[in-house]
Amino acid sequence: MSLKASITALALSASLGWAHPGHEKVYQHAPEVRSLDHCDKEFNHPEFVKRTVEIHGEELARLRRAIGLEDESA
Repeated sequence: MSLKASITALALSASLGWAHPGHEKVYQHAPEVRSLDHCDKEFNHPEFVKRTVEIHGEELARLRRAIGLEDESA
């Protein structure tokens, strides 16, 4: 191994040590548990459900055409 390769390996290993100095906890407390229960009424609204089904149906049809499961003219 040449001197240049040895110095490069040493520099890279040292930088890895500085980049990850230890296993420090970033969060001192448990993260908040977030819920979307407050949006339940909006998520179950008939217009929202209708739009969601239409959008997902269009995406499914596009993906099926992309992999050749449906005709392009359909």
